[in-house]
Amino acid sequence: LGRYDQALDHSLQALEKRRRFGDKRSIALSLSNVGNIQKDRGLFNESQGCYGEALELRRAIDDKAGVVTSLNNLGVLGFERGDKEQARKYWEQALQVSEEIGALPLQALVLNNLGELALHEGKTSEARQRLEATLALAKDLEDRRLTSEATRNLGLLELRSGQTDKAREMCIQALSVAETAGMRDYVGRALLALGEVHAATLFDSTEGDGKAPAEDFFTRGISLFRELGNEAELAKGLARFGRYKIERGEVPGGRGLITEARGI
Repeated sequence: LGRYDQALDHSLQALEKRRRFGDKRSIALSLSNVGNIQKDRGLFNESQGCYGEALELRRAIDDKAGVVTSLNNLGVLGFERGDKEQARKYWEQALQVSEEIGALPLQALVLNNLGELALHEGKTSEARQRLEATLALAKDLEDRRLTSEATRNLGLLELRSGQTDKAREMCIQALSVAETAGMRDYVGRALLALGEVHAATLFDSTEGDGKAPAEDFFTRGISLFRELGNEAELAKGLARFGRYKIERGEVPGGRGLITEARGI
């Protein structure tokens, strides 16, 4: 629901109780929850500490599914920080363990992340293979979160490949899935992806109210992440919207957005 402060308060209370009970599996779960919230709030150092301690606890009790979760979390954090080498290292380890134990939901999660990483690295063949495998698993598992994410990433892959109609269609599908499921973070990601598609294509013609579709999608995505307090995604949206404005010759407005993004 995007109520990060309330989520953090409850998760910290749970962590305190679980530390008193001394059950390592439960402590690691609460640490992961706290780490996820801190990551979304843009507090990466705090998130790193939670993820690292959770991984140590899970390894100590040989909780392989938990180890996969922690490795995946650390990979996500590396990716958010721009350390693609670290992200790939953690995700490849997570994929290997998830395959060993046959944990299909975890495999799908890690495959999507590896696909998104390959997309950012320009490795389109690997990206397509990973993301199509994710989408197939997500649909089998009826996992709407991963279905939305894999579809969004495939849309951005189609955009990079010059298939603009397909890109727009897939990003609209990703948005529809996220909206139907009420997953506001994923709605925001899909909105920003549609902004990307329109910014790079002929779809971005000015509408009757004078606002181009790309600007509308960027504005809606940014407003949502600002409302949620998701600083990590907000910074990405501000930076991309700023570049879009500069490309259209709106330099002062674009500079202001990029300056805010840099501050975050």
